Amino acid sequence: MPFYQGGDLFQFQVKKKTFDESIVAFILVQVANMIKYLHERNIIYRNLKPENLLLNNDGYLKLCDFGLCEINKNESELYFCGSAEYISPEIINGKGYNYISDWWSFGILCYELLFGIPPFYDKSIDKIFDLISSTQLSFPNYKFISNDTKDC
Repeated sequence: MPFYQGGDLFQFQVKKKTFDESIVAFILVQVANMIKYLHERNIIYRNLKPENLLLNNDGYLKLCDFGLCEINKNESELYFCGSAEYISPEIINGKGYNYISDWWSFGILCYELLFGIPPFYDKSIDKIFDLISSTQLSFPNYKFISNDTKDC
């Protein structure tokens, strides 16, 4: 794999904190194409997060860390894996999951890039799982976000 001098998106996010909607859109278009590419090849990624997105000098991303990928066998997977803040409710509730869990993580990534923190964050992993399973998504009032972005 080539060296990506920009580091990972998480390192960039720590410095920048949050991003404008136009920058988030630029990032998410790239990520959506990556996920679509994997899904077209029957691969569930299962580990989408800023740490797994590398930046080159031009601001373009490359996906890394395929250790949790799974070939979709047209059935719900039951393995419990991924980073706590990005795990979908289906995984937490033991109902199995498929490609939709990658799109859940995509939405969490969008929120985190806009607001600087995942929507269901807590210091306790058990509390994170409880929030993901039982809390309605809300948007902070301190930053204006368009309705189109909220619908994403």
